Amino acid sequence: MAPSLWRANLALKLFSLRHIPLIAYCRPKIVRMDSELIEVRIRRSRRTKNHLGSLYFGALAIGADLAGGFLVFTKARERGLRVHFAFKDVQGEFLKRAEAAAHFTSATAR
Repeated sequence: MAPSLWRANLALKLFSLRHIPLIAYCRPKIVRMDSELIEVRIRRSRRTKNHLGSLYFGALAIGADLAGGFLVFTKARERGLRVHFAFKDVQGEFLKRAEAAAHFTSATAR
């Protein structure tokens, strides 16, 4: 794991423990990150799976929230800005049940 990726995962863990413990409970991990793209993984575990064996919708929402939000925070930090935001709307299209680890990606617009 690259030092910057290790540092990003540490920052995510500390942020979630301090501000949003539910994120920490799901144990997300940033698996790929550069200036234009981020990929977050949430594993299917006892904590994140429902009675049918697939990921809870809440765990899926956490992954989607982090993929978009963490990229915004890193861009704002690079520019020296302090930002606070909340998502207004969520749309999702479920093609099949998430019965393994789910990967969420977000990229900046060009």
